[in-house]
Amino acid sequence: MVFLNYPFLKLGFPFWLGHLIYSLIGFLGIIIFAKWSYKVLALKNDSFFVLLLLGLVLLSPNLHIWTSIIGKESIVFLSISTLFYTSLNIKKYWVYGALASFMLIMIRPHVAFMLLVALLIGLGFNKQTHKKVKISLGLILSSMGVFLFYLMLKISNIRYLDWVRIQHFNEFSVLSLKGTTGYVPMLDYTFVYKIFSLNFRPFFYDAYSCITTLASIENIFSFLFIIIGLLLLIKNFRKIKIKPWMSVCLSFFLIASLFYIQRYSNLGLFMRTKMMYMPFLYIAVLSIFKQSINYKTQKKLLRLTTVPMSLQYLLKGQLGFMRGYFVVKAISSGPLTDLETVEHDEGVAVQEVAMSRQITPIKDLLALFKLIRIFRKDKPVIVHTHTPKAGILGMLAANLAGVPIRLHTVAGMPLIEASGVKRKILDAVEKLTYACATKVYPNSKGLEKFILKNNYAKAQKVKVIANGSSNGINTSYFNPENYTPQQNQALRKQLGIQEEDFVFIFVGRLVGDKGINELVDAFKSLYTEDIERNIETPNEISENIVSSLLRVSSAPRSLSDSDNHRNSIEVNPQPVIKEPAITNSQTQNKTTRNKETHNPKLILVGPQESELDPLLPETLQEIQTNPNIIAVGFQEDVRPYFAISDALTFPSYREGFPNVVMQAGAMGLPSIVSDINGCNEIIIEGKNGLIIPPKETEALETAMLSLLEDQGLHQQLKSKAREMITSRYEQKVVWEALLDEYRSLLREISS
Repeated sequence: MVFLNYPFLKLGFPFWLGHLIYSLIGFLGIIIFAKWSYKVLALKNDSFFVLLLLGLVLLSPNLHIWTSIIGKESIVFLSISTLFYTSLNIKKYWVYGALASFMLIMIRPHVAFMLLVALLIGLGFNKQTHKKVKISLGLILSSMGVFLFYLMLKISNIRYLDWVRIQHFNEFSVLSLKGTTGYVPMLDYTFVYKIFSLNFRPFFYDAYSCITTLASIENIFSFLFIIIGLLLLIKNFRKIKIKPWMSVCLSFFLIASLFYIQRYSNLGLFMRTKMMYMPFLYIAVLSIFKQSINYKTQKKLLRLTTVPMSLQYLLKGQLGFMRGYFVVKAISSGPLTDLETVEHDEGVAVQEVAMSRQITPIKDLLALFKLIRIFRKDKPVIVHTHTPKAGILGMLAANLAGVPIRLHTVAGMPLIEASGVKRKILDAVEKLTYACATKVYPNSKGLEKFILKNNYAKAQKVKVIANGSSNGINTSYFNPENYTPQQNQALRKQLGIQEEDFVFIFVGRLVGDKGINELVDAFKSLYTEDIERNIETPNEISENIVSSLLRVSSAPRSLSDSDNHRNSIEVNPQPVIKEPAITNSQTQNKTTRNKETHNPKLILVGPQESELDPLLPETLQEIQTNPNIIAVGFQEDVRPYFAISDALTFPSYREGFPNVVMQAGAMGLPSIVSDINGCNEIIIEGKNGLIIPPKETEALETAMLSLLEDQGLHQQLKSKAREMITSRYEQKVVWEALLDEYRSLLREISS
């Protein structure tokens, strides 16, 4: 037995060295456990009480005693802690998880089996996991469970499932400890007292030594801690969210308890055994404490958008950041699956309220009443709305419900392009929205000027947060260095783009007011002029035909349009075969020509919306038939497409503060944009892009031709593109500025 616990004995290593080695292993396990705890509890500087409790858990004598002696316990605890930590990012830490699994199976297969069953239970309670994924993972974990169960039977010398024989085996195990110090007559106890004895003894009446006295003090606090946590859970059952990792910890505790009360009957064994699962239960209870404290002390913040896509992309990461300072709930229309994605990604509560982007008086009235009920029930201190319909309904409902701080962010105004009766109606709606709000946040200086010029709100009510933008941009995520030349070459080949081709890109909804009609018309003219400049050999014609026929539009997807709407009409991930064009490389070498391009290409990334603002028939026809226009539909990740492009074309009619232009700049692309709000703030003419009048096809064509033919100009604009985004619109700067604004408003109402 000594050799099994300390295999280095055979090598002649002294016991003091063994204690040192196992103490270091156990301490490493405690460090990993602490890191995991800090992550899952999402502790901030203001979580002092919870941080204090976590410190007490980490200092518990039982944990340190049993992870510092010569025995398997320190390795087992290290393995379990590593597995829990691996669950935070399986793709990143899977190697550590695999090693930990191997060690746990080899040393304590029954513990591995119990943890596996707990994982299956946690998987079952995880609403965010897709049903097919659940089934696949369930089958894999179940197969592993069968193997581990078979291994347990072999180790226990049980050849088949004879429950009577297993019961006799367990009774023998319990009675075999009868003559030991600290024996507990478990066979004489009730089920509840068995559970108590295993997990909370030695109690004060059991102490017979210094160690057991110390353990009894710890167990008294442990018992009270868990009882209080259970009472808080019962009291706040509807408010406290049982996260998947919490269900795993609770399941692990219950399964282990049910197993060990059948086998052990000694206080020393109780102390040693519960060390493997009780610390994780403590963290689950700590989460209950933290959530309960948050609901009492933290202010409630409700964020509203018309469609959940805005929460997923327009405000990505921001709600999760605010969760550290407020109790946050996100409200939007369905589908519910999209809201559940927000709940999973941001870690906030969500609620569905049916809202339409169109004018629907009856539905809008129903949504208004529902929002009033929600606000009166939740009693938020801040309601913050985005997008026009959520803005008018949210601000009106918040005003009627008596919410003290009512904020509305303006990110583009449809009324700018409206006229006549429609313009008057939209003007009235906008004024009513701002009248109900306590603060209005246009996300660009241009919008601020427009609002004040049209007298929609008084100047003291209007403010631009930071340098503009609703959410800033994660410049680490949008970074061209994330993609290798090999990856870029593979995607270019997949889309039928030659290495020498100059690629323009548009990202957003394919609708009229995004300037798509002008863009396609300008590209068509540009493309025609390029044909006239180039002469192609028969071999080159053949190569172009082959590459055109091989074009495929399928890859990782992303949305970065400032309106952030899902494709409601058509997304075609299948290859689109078009008639090849007889164009390509020049027979003359022009020193100013950028890349000596075979021909320009245009990538359109985004969904068509044929209901609200359809494209012209001739535009649709050109997109479908021109082999150099590559429409790839809605994409969840646009970065691969930016990475293979040379310039962004964004001739939109109206914007608030377009994410697309910032994303393209962060990816190192110069941009051609319309001279409109937001665009003319992100892009500075001649420094990181070119600015053209809106709705001017000829001006757009000229700008595109400038980048296509003037390599010096293109390189000059490209060299400044990323730096001009990172220095002004880093995401954390925008988040911190908004948080400061929230805190300032809270101080005002409290004073």
